[in-house]
Amino acid sequence: MKKSWIRFWLAAALVFAAAAPAVAQDSGPPIRFVVSGAAGGSIDILARMIAQESAKILGTTIVVENKPGNSGIVGAAEVAKAAPDGRTFLFTTVGPMVNNAAVFAKLPYDAAKDFVPVSAVGRFPLTFFVRADSPYKSVMDVVAAAKARPGALNFGTAGPANLTNLAAERLAELQGFKFTAVPYNSEPAMMVALGGGQVDVVITTLSGGIALVQGGRLRALAMLDAERFPMLPDVPTMKEQGVAGLEAAGTPCIYAPTGTPREAIDRLNRSVTQVLRLPEVARKMRELLMVPQGGPPEELTAIMKLEGERWVPIIKRLGIRQ
Repeated sequence: MKKSWIRFWLAAALVFAAAAPAVAQDSGPPIRFVVSGAAGGSIDILARMIAQESAKILGTTIVVENKPGNSGIVGAAEVAKAAPDGRTFLFTTVGPMVNNAAVFAKLPYDAAKDFVPVSAVGRFPLTFFVRADSPYKSVMDVVAAAKARPGALNFGTAGPANLTNLAAERLAELQGFKFTAVPYNSEPAMMVALGGGQVDVVITTLSGGIALVQGGRLRALAMLDAERFPMLPDVPTMKEQGVAGLEAAGTPCIYAPTGTPREAIDRLNRSVTQVLRLPEVARKMRELLMVPQGGPPEELTAIMKLEGERWVPIIKRLGIRQ
């Protein structure tokens, strides 16, 4: 990991914020990317980069609009009611689109009926963190401690339905132990608590903990992905440490309102695929701690199915309902 990644992150936020709307040779009404994340966040930065480069390929204008809030519901509701004319798309992540129906008793849309997949864009795998001075040197050290003292081990989470908590619950389920979940209102608060010793373990995004790892306050024990992360080649996967069946990653992706012409969906999909193949885009995504994804709409459908099979049963078992 280059020490300049923080400077890149801040610079990228300014550059891509200034770049919206992304403009190319105009060919009719602009395309809208409704982003479910806040301005300046990683999903927003990624959306603006994709918008800027796709606009050049499509020969049109792509306007990025931020509609954050309520686990992605605000942005999704905006797109669900939009005209399916190939001009409005939702830029979000797979998790809320799959899990919200199990978590929320009432939604202003039906994700299965009101949206069609366009493209998976990237993937940011979760990471298993402990304090740098922790006695745990591997994931199995943590598992052994949790089994020895049921409920005594504390996991920091970003809330019951958040992937940070679901991944911890899945680990406990696979390895047969109990822990105490300590919820926090934000990822930064959770990581400060880990560094300060208020919790023992956190499973969260790599971006949430990398600065503390570099600062010598935290240690990354494992990546929750099928492969090691290119920028942290010395951190093994969960499977390499004897924990099979636990992969967890956020997947930025694009959806369209149901009824959008397939031609419009394929056109945007092809442009996104081209953008993700650009060496500069791939490099920037890795500096944002993401792995480029891409693929046809059917691949996003398959990802959604897998995510539902992984997390919805846990949500229901825990009785997470709002």
